[in-house]
Amino acid sequence: MRRLLFMVSLAAISMAQTGFEGPVLGLVQNPTGGELMRINGIAGSARLVSLGIRFEVAAVHAGRGWVVGRTTAGQPLVFGSGAVPVLGSRLDVQKVVFSESGAVAAAWYPNQGVVQIVGGFPDQPAVAREFAVDQADSLAVSDNGRVLAVRAGNEVLMLGGVAPHVSRSGDSAVIDDPPGPGRESAMVDGAVDIRFIEGSKDLVIAASKAVLLWHSTAKAPRVMSDGFDGLRAAWVSSDLRSLYAAQGQSLAVRDLGSNATATYNCTCHPDRITPLASQNTFLISAAPGEPLWIFEAGANRRIIFVPAAAAEANQ
Repeated sequence: MRRLLFMVSLAAISMAQTGFEGPVLGLVQNPTGGELMRINGIAGSARLVSLGIRFEVAAVHAGRGWVVGRTTAGQPLVFGSGAVPVLGSRLDVQKVVFSESGAVAAAWYPNQGVVQIVGGFPDQPAVAREFAVDQADSLAVSDNGRVLAVRAGNEVLMLGGVAPHVSRSGDSAVIDDPPGPGRESAMVDGAVDIRFIEGSKDLVIAASKAVLLWHSTAKAPRVMSDGFDGLRAAWVSSDLRSLYAAQGQSLAVRDLGSNATATYNCTCHPDRITPLASQNTFLISAAPGEPLWIFEAGANRRIIFVPAAAAEANQ
């Protein structure tokens, strides 16, 4: 049976079915079983609740509560109101990522050497374009879907072109104006993570000892901030004022104007900086069998956790 990509909104999941009414911090995927877990409550007083939905391969936009991927059963599986198939999707996706805002997603099919860009969320998800990609350790796509970034080892590629207009014809997605040419490559020593700045076509590259910024119109990236050691992930605010950097057992917060840096220690090993639904709240670690670790970036900055035991109790 054909396997489809699909998207389901957290807002569509019935509160009656999960037995909870109140604030929701976001949506995460269990790294071991692929099950979707909702973070109920507020930072400092939250618990994980299983939604009874499992994915074999998926991307989760924690803030919007959206997921796009392939189910373990090889067909759409949802909890609540139903799922919307992505028109034009190929079979056997192996990696999926959302753009920073969740407006679009990129899906990689290594056996076919193709990355598909998916848009039209949440009502009419459809494939908008395809790129030829043979190797990828990580992917990132700009919020407007025009630029795809690919990291393969220390090589980072920027692929782009004009934005297509996607319309629907029966059961197919029709691209009225396919993307034009555009391909740049750069070698970045120790590259570990890539992501676009929200609402921008500028790429942030986390390397072991520095964070680089690659403007989509430039031929190569430039060093934005350095002095790090063992960097694993980086996030830059849309106004280019703040940089968050995950390294070792800490999260560094740097003012890009003054270069002033504050460090927040954790018993975890932060490996991501994922915005959640609550403003100025970020998921920084979700290791198998461990608690979720969350960074609050408001007036009283702190690192807190959501117990793993709470997730197990609600499965």
